[in-house]
Amino acid sequence: MPEPIEPVPPAATQQGRLKTLRHVATLGLGVAILVVLYRRIGWADMVEEMGKADPTRLIAALLLFIPQVLVMAWRWQLIGSTAAPLGFRDACRMVLAGSSLNVVLPSHLGDMCKGLMLGDKVRHGVAGGLGLAMLDKLMDTLGLAVVLAAAGFFASKTTPLVLLFWAATCVGAVMLVVVLHVMRPLAREPKRRVVAALARGFNAAFEVRQRRAIWAGSLLLSVLLWALHVGQIYVFYLAVAGPAPLPVAEIFMRVPMAIFIGLLPLTLAGIGTRDGVLVMLIEPHEVAALVGLFCTLRYVVMAVLGVPAIVSLGPHLTRALERARRRTE
Repeated sequence: MPEPIEPVPPAATQQGRLKTLRHVATLGLGVAILVVLYRRIGWADMVEEMGKADPTRLIAALLLFIPQVLVMAWRWQLIGSTAAPLGFRDACRMVLAGSSLNVVLPSHLGDMCKGLMLGDKVRHGVAGGLGLAMLDKLMDTLGLAVVLAAAGFFASKTTPLVLLFWAATCVGAVMLVVVLHVMRPLAREPKRRVVAALARGFNAAFEVRQRRAIWAGSLLLSVLLWALHVGQIYVFYLAVAGPAPLPVAEIFMRVPMAIFIGLLPLTLAGIGTRDGVLVMLIEPHEVAALVGLFCTLRYVVMAVLGVPAIVSLGPHLTRALERARRRTE
């Protein structure tokens, strides 16, 4: 006999509508920025540059999605294995599903859904899975910061703003490493449910830090992953840059800056904001605009690749979300 369907509370319905409106607003803002940006650059110039693109390099850039997914899954398997057995195939499915959800959720929050998918298996429950997913995102931030900081030692700091951003990234990366290294588990669980869930998530993340080999491997994989991400964008750039491209160190410093700005929850998936920063940092502007389009294409490709994973993991994710909601009520 099928289970009775519980009515949706009016407050939940209103909250859902507000979220939908927020998504539509952020997408609209991003599209509006792109329209203004492309008009100033010139649609004809962009089309002309795209017509000169090197198809071999475009194909090579697309093939780099394969090692990216494998490295992301490897890192997630390492992190998740500290709490529960996690096969590489399941890790790939979770990573692809999270990447697909990143397109509709701001600030890469789709990646947090990996924690919900892992929630049934870990000792700390859904909260523990979310804690591991948060650590995974922190590893992403650290990996991108390391790539930017390392490239900055070889690239020119063209403006005081670029120099300030690079210096702040170096300081932030060092501080994040120190914080992650010195953090300690919480001995007592708070009484309030929400705070207790946060404590369980924190303790689950701390268990990763206790496994030195896994901890070191996760850090190294994070740097490798973002070297692959930025390297892919660099190959896209070479495909449209023409005979006099910028040095590799310049792209490896400036692209991460645009990615960091794109992570701000201003537009959906960073559309518009990331493109604007790229146009500010890379010349000619029509080439920078095309690089921005390729950055957006990366999210679209990952979203498409993640559709089968969403279909297979969707019911499990829905149940995990419902359990998480009930535990916080």
